Amino acid sequence: MKTTTLMMLAMFAAVPAAAQDMRDAPSLVNNDPTWAETARFFAGARTGVGIPPGGNGVAPTLGFEIGVSAPSGFGFGLHLLGMNNPPAITALGIPKANWGVGALADLRMYFQTVEPLTLYATLAGGFLAGPGQDGSNVVLPLVNPGFGARVKFTDQMYVAFEFGAAGFFIPFVNLSVGWEPQRLTKVKTYQPAAACTPVPCTPTAPPNVDAAPPA
Repeated sequence: MKTTTLMMLAMFAAVPAAAQDMRDAPSLVNNDPTWAETARFFAGARTGVGIPPGGNGVAPTLGFEIGVSAPSGFGFGLHLLGMNNPPAITALGIPKANWGVGALADLRMYFQTVEPLTLYATLAGGFLAGPGQDGSNVVLPLVNPGFGARVKFTDQMYVAFEFGAAGFFIPFVNLSVGWEPQRLTKVKTYQPAAACTPVPCTPTAPPNVDAAPPA
């Protein structure tokens, strides 16, 4: 009987310690912010140069960009550009144009790095169109894989460098400078939930009701 009593007392003493260990254990809930809470709008100007194989001279470009960036994960953008001395693509039967204007949609994959640097892979697709040497319209399709790096030098300004191969065979380099404002929506602050404490209950006296006089 004495042994059983001692075992029961030990079990009751271990219950508060186990409860404390459960409160001190790390939470399994993922408190990391989502992509929608960290993505930011950006807009900027970009310039670059392409070096067509077998062409005469370089092909400079100038334009601007808008899009959405993130510390990590997917991003996207839109480029509008003009090009001087665009190349011909004899394999596709596309003649040389005097100049061209076009647009590209850009899909990016950002990699988390040490601030203020962000690295990303990019794949852009679009077109470039302009007058040919005989006066007819020339349309040059573009699929541009590349790689880039962005550096934030203020809270709202960035500079980016990209290189790649336009149409998979024309080497190019681009330089962008732009504006990336702070988010307008407030980002939630993630904090561990506080432990619940019981609220003391203060007894209240019953209302003072005058008893009815006896009949």
